[in-house]
Amino acid sequence: MALADMLQLNTSLKSLNLSSNNLGPKGAIEIGQALRKNHSLQSLDLGDNNLGDPGVCALADLLPFNSSLVSLNLHANNFGDKGANSIAQMLYHNSSLATIKLPVNNISDAGAISLGYALVGNQNITSLDLYYNKIGDSGALAIINKIRSKTTISMNDLISYLDGLADTEEGERLSAKFESLNLRDLASSFRMNTTLSNIELSRNLSSVLRLNTILTNLSNLEITVASNPLNTTLRHINLGSNSIGRSAAVEISTMLTHNETLSSIHLGGNKDISSEVISAIEKQIHKNPKKGDISKADPL
Repeated sequence: MALADMLQLNTSLKSLNLSSNNLGPKGAIEIGQALRKNHSLQSLDLGDNNLGDPGVCALADLLPFNSSLVSLNLHANNFGDKGANSIAQMLYHNSSLATIKLPVNNISDAGAISLGYALVGNQNITSLDLYYNKIGDSGALAIINKIRSKTTISMNDLISYLDGLADTEEGERLSAKFESLNLRDLASSFRMNTTLSNIELSRNLSSVLRLNTILTNLSNLEITVASNPLNTTLRHINLGSNSIGRSAAVEISTMLTHNETLSSIHLGGNKDISSEVISAIEKQIHKNPKKGDISKADPL
């Protein structure tokens, strides 16, 4: 592909729109390889190119090597959870992307959950567009829970809680679910350290999943800790035209009571969300003058 060769050598191009060119997986690989050497391109639109999961996965595998791309548009590329998982993995390592557009694809709850975890490790994403996918309540909640603002507690409080949880049915359930997981051992590992104030696990996916899942499953602990970083950068999220219902909408409303990051949310096209629920969420936003808007419109 001559274009890919040009892209490797070019040092001035800032924006490239290749949408609707039927590049396919092979084209995605060539573009990705070119981006390993290109350090000037900031915006790339590969929408409607029939990349599929293979193309998106190949591109995502190469993007961690790029440090200039700020915006990536992959709308209408017929990929699902496999591609979304690859993008999530990439976001653990990429430090430049701020805008990710993934509308009109086949991402379901599983892919959304992976992207939610990626938001913990990546503190650069300001806009995430998941319009017109197949995301339901669990996927939406996975994302919202990663940008939820909570009160910070001390490591000693966490240690005490984990110790107490170890003797409960909930603790046994978690231990069984994660095989070798021992909540008391986890508490001890925190107790023995006298200097650590923050634990960075964003490059170790298995540890992130384990620790985050433990902490988010402590249903009666309405607080978080320094060892479980939350996303503090996301400003705009588009979850329009999915399968999100009332339960997730209520959680969004609750989260917005204290959240200081989101300025706009789009929930248009989610037929199970009534106008009354939308109104309730709007009221939460209006309580905080830093908030922007919530919309039932369906912008692309």
